[in-house]
Order: sequence, then structure tokens, then C-alpha cells
Amino acid sequence: MTLEERNAKLEEAKQLVLRGWCQGACFKNEEGRAVGFSQPSISCCALGAIWRVMEDSPFGDPFHLCELVGKRGFDSVGGWNDEPGRTVEEVAALFDRAKELPL
Repeated sequence: MTLEERNAKLEEAKQLVLRGWCQGACFKNEEGRAVGFSQPSISCCALGAIWRVMEDSPFGDPFHLCELVGKRGFDSVGGWNDEPGRTVEEVAALFDRAKELPL
């Protein structure tokens, strides 16, 4: 994957969370219930957004998101995403910061 391809995927994931972001599950349906990867959803967390844009390899490279949240004292992207008080703007900014890192 090239830097341009990676950054395009990061932007795509960012746009997904801006359209519908959630906490407590990777994906949620219209009723706000957690659903699986292959089920219809209207919102996703930061990690769910990465899985969605990497459908051919849902457990692929998390594009430095783990590195970025690790520097903030979290063990996982999911834990960082679900931190009480977290905002969708902070999640979107994480994707933007990841674009600035080398491959």
C-alpha cells in the first residue's frame, strides 16, 4: 500500500465516523444496538471504520492508530474510542494525525 492509498483509506474511515460514530461497539444499527461486521449499521467506532474501509482484510494494518493511541496511554484503538467524554471530533482528528506519519 502506498502512502497515498493509505491516506485515502484514512480519509474514507474518517468520513464514516463523521457520518455516524459510536462507542461501546464497532458497529451499531438504527436502534443503537451492537451488530456484527456483515450486518447493516449506521454508525461505527474508530476501529470499525478501519475494518469497513479494509473489507478485503478487516483485520489489516490499523494505519498507525494503535501507535497514536498508545502514546496517549491506551492499550487499544477501541479503548481510546470508548473513553468517557471522547468526541467524534477527536476521533476525526486521530485519522488526520495518522496521515502525517510515514508508512
